[in-house]
Amino acid sequence: MTANARIVLADCREAHGELVDGLVGSLWRRRWATVVVLLRTTLHVLDKVDGASNPAMRSAVDDAWKKAKPDIFSGFIESDRNLLLKEYNFFAGQNATVYVGEDRSDITYSMNDGLYAGQDPRVVASQAIEWLDQYLSDIDQVARVGIPTPERTTGSDSDVLGNRLGQIT
Repeated sequence: MTANARIVLADCREAHGELVDGLVGSLWRRRWATVVVLLRTTLHVLDKVDGASNPAMRSAVDDAWKKAKPDIFSGFIESDRNLLLKEYNFFAGQNATVYVGEDRSDITYSMNDGLYAGQDPRVVASQAIEWLDQYLSDIDQVARVGIPTPERTTGSDSDVLGNRLGQIT
């Protein structure tokens, strides 16, 4: 069961909920960094903790990892985490529009670079959370009922996990 990874993912959902309108400066950076790191940590905990819990789970996790990863993983979860941890740089940014003479400003957020440039980073993070949730559910299903994967497939057996992994980009 992916119980430990789900704890991390639940914390990530809560951190994501704290990315409310109006955050600026270091508060925005700290909250965004938390979400990005927890997204990737979910997969590390899946591998190192849940994957080590029993042979069926180890096999399901390993088989899932061998599949092609969707864009949300390679173009966001992994790349943003690497950029953050290795350079303390962010693809996600905050933008301020100040209306001179009107005593007001608007704060918006956008991905400034990478595959998701121009999109609201909170929406991209939400897509990543949903992909991870489905990824964990698929692994639980494979580990629980032993759904065949390509390495174990014979005849007309289907690869449920492989089909789902490629659905979200």
